Amino acid sequence: MNRLTQKKQKARNFARAFLRTHEMSEEKLFSGINTLIECCQQNPLAFHLLELSSAHIEQKYRAIDALSQRFGLPWQLAQLLRAVLRYKEFHLLMCILAMLKEEFKKMHGIHEVMVSSSHPLLAQDKKDIELLVQEKIPGTLRFMYQQDRALIAGIKIETPLYYWEHSVARTIRTLQQQIDSQE
Repeated sequence: MNRLTQKKQKARNFARAFLRTHEMSEEKLFSGINTLIECCQQNPLAFHLLELSSAHIEQKYRAIDALSQRFGLPWQLAQLLRAVLRYKEFHLLMCILAMLKEEFKKMHGIHEVMVSSSHPLLAQDKKDIELLVQEKIPGTLRFMYQQDRALIAGIKIETPLYYWEHSVARTIRTLQQQIDSQE
């Protein structure tokens, strides 16, 4: 297992353990994660110094509590910061936060569906697409729409687990692959 895979697996384990022990609403969790990510990006040295400081662990915990209070983080995320500090894994914090979102969605059957089309879709078209996709994918679906002129004509539907495309661009790619394989 390479380092990147080990790092992701460790972050995933932290996220799963956190989600099993702390019950939070999606809105509260994601809002807190976004606040924490913004805090980390604006104050990267604060978290780095917190980990490297020679202060006693209780002093570091008080610093985490003060930071959490200052930024309005839910107490559960303060507990996560304490655990990350206790296990000396602050370098994984951003990865853990990303995995928290991913694992929460998996645990609750939430799927983000990106629908790309070569032209703007009418409301009825969107409704028809949503009904068709809901028949195929169980769980809560969140649809996002975007226009992608690279499709030339057609539609592409993507989720983290599924991919479907019916477009002129795909037909051209397929034809090009066939030509390349015959040469």
